[in-house]
Amino acid sequence: MTGYDRTRDTQIRNAAFQWLASQCSIYGEVLPRSLLADGFDLDDQRIRLLGPQGIFKPKAMAVPLSIATVPSGPYGDAFGSDNLLQYEYRGTDPDHRDNRGLRLAMRDRLPLAYFHRILPGKYLAVWPAFVVGDAPERLTFLVDLAAAESNLLAPVEWQAVGSEV
Repeated sequence: MTGYDRTRDTQIRNAAFQWLASQCSIYGEVLPRSLLADGFDLDDQRIRLLGPQGIFKPKAMAVPLSIATVPSGPYGDAFGSDNLLQYEYRGTDPDHRDNRGLRLAMRDRLPLAYFHRILPGKYLAVWPAFVVGDAPERLTFLVDLAAAESNLLAPVEWQAVGSEV
């Protein structure tokens, strides 16, 4: 996973954020789960934004693209007093591939989309979200959504550190 194609990753992330912005202009900031799960086509590849697990990585990528919270679900994701999302690990193994993927997103400062289910089949879409901390003793990541407030309904053009995209 450490040798992933950063240029392609950046291209997919930018396209996903632009697609999210266009969908929010149609539906508002709350999007149907089916739309997120179906995703969009990019260079003859289907890019899905949401899957059955909370940490989601499209097949075309090496690093997760999105995370999701389902209230009353199996995980206790919550906002802390520091306004950071305390996002629980997938399972209890800190070395699970999804948890390793979020650590890589943190290391490389890769933006994610965050989907918060507000009604069955309806998700509030927020981006960019950044993993800014890892607390393995609590099986939790810290995710900063503060940058997303001003970009909620606008396209976000993002460039990876050290990339030439």
